[in-house]
Amino acid sequence: MQWEDKESLETTEFYNHRFRNFATMSIVPATLFLVEVILFLSFGQREITVRTTGEITPMQVPVSVQATVSSSILENHLREGQYVRKGDTLLVYHDVANSAQVKVLRDQVARYQRQLAALATLKTGLIENTDVFGQTDDEFGYHQVLQDYLSQRSIYTLEGQQDRTEQASTGEKATQVSALLKQSIQSVNDDISAYNVLLAAIQKGHSYPENAQFGYIYQNFVTDSKGLTGEALDKVRNTYVTQIQQQLTVQQESLRTLRIQQANSSQPNTSALRQQETQAKLQSLQTSQLKSTSDQKNQVSQTLTEIQEKLATLEDQQTDYRVKAPRSGTLHIDGSQLGKKYVPSGNALAEIYPVITDQRMVTITLPVSANETIGVKRGQRVRLRIARNVPTPITLDGIIKAIDIAPTITKNGNFFQVTARAQITSKEASMLRYGIDGDASIIVGKKTYLQYIVDNLVSQ
Repeated sequence: MQWEDKESLETTEFYNHRFRNFATMSIVPATLFLVEVILFLSFGQREITVRTTGEITPMQVPVSVQATVSSSILENHLREGQYVRKGDTLLVYHDVANSAQVKVLRDQVARYQRQLAALATLKTGLIENTDVFGQTDDEFGYHQVLQDYLSQRSIYTLEGQQDRTEQASTGEKATQVSALLKQSIQSVNDDISAYNVLLAAIQKGHSYPENAQFGYIYQNFVTDSKGLTGEALDKVRNTYVTQIQQQLTVQQESLRTLRIQQANSSQPNTSALRQQETQAKLQSLQTSQLKSTSDQKNQVSQTLTEIQEKLATLEDQQTDYRVKAPRSGTLHIDGSQLGKKYVPSGNALAEIYPVITDQRMVTITLPVSANETIGVKRGQRVRLRIARNVPTPITLDGIIKAIDIAPTITKNGNFFQVTARAQITSKEASMLRYGIDGDASIIVGKKTYLQYIVDNLVSQ
């Protein structure tokens, strides 16, 4: 019995020594692990990606800001990252050609506009038969014209009153009429003489006293003809000659009428007939003055229009000397032109990008080498990871929307530009800016890990 127990113990010890050692005990776990690895390699998949770099660009094409003229820059308001509104002035050039001429034309426009206003006041006075100028300054002599008209009208009115009250104050009225006629004739003669002297001075280029009766007209002629020669000077001179001749015609007609009145003032006539004559004279006088005023207004308006057209042409040219923002957005400056005072016309100075914080979608631009574009297709996913120049790393997921059909040739090789679009949140937009880049992956497909290993071994 003891022998059997001893034999049993020896068998157990042999079994434990033979089968319960480390080598035999590790077979099962190792086998299970190997099976799991094989299953993972056979069914587990990994993404097949094309790695490149990606850059954030706007959805809309940036607007280029270009130099418009080849002139020195006086004011440069271009600042990197600055927000500008449509119409903001970005550059101001030195305009050496037109500034002085524009100033002269603007002064002429202002003066002719004042003259038109004075003619309108004169017309109102002629229609209402009253002195509407009051105490206002009159640089064109129209106040005197109105006063002469009102004086002549008073003569006609007094003539009518003389007929109506002939029995009461025939002698007194006749004296008043005679005195007024004499005074008016003298005044008209003085005006005619002064106009003739002024006309000769303008036609023959003589000097004319500034303090003379019509010195203001001569000074206006000097101002308008300043710097003019040839046909332009003749045109201005003819304009003034025509105006003066019109005034001479009016004055001579008035003188003829006055002399007729003076000759007939003592001749008796029936009261009714003289009353009709008086009304006819008043009407004729008013019509004549209104026609003269209208003719002058038309001539001044025509001259003003011509000057305004010249001014508009020069001002259109001046707009080239001031570059304004064509739309609102954020400036991105061309570093090669930064700080220059002279930039040739047509060169790009900056671009205006849409404000990124207002966007909820951006474009990702990816350069892909020619030998890696075979598997890249529209609709594939793109992953861009930005870790530089941002407070915290950002990962954007996008979809490919376009692939260039022709490569871009660079010194580092040929690349096709791939364009993708990605949505961004307001928080991401606040941290991003156009031009920032990062590491990008284009997911072109998936493979099992086993297939991936086999393909790598085969390719080697």
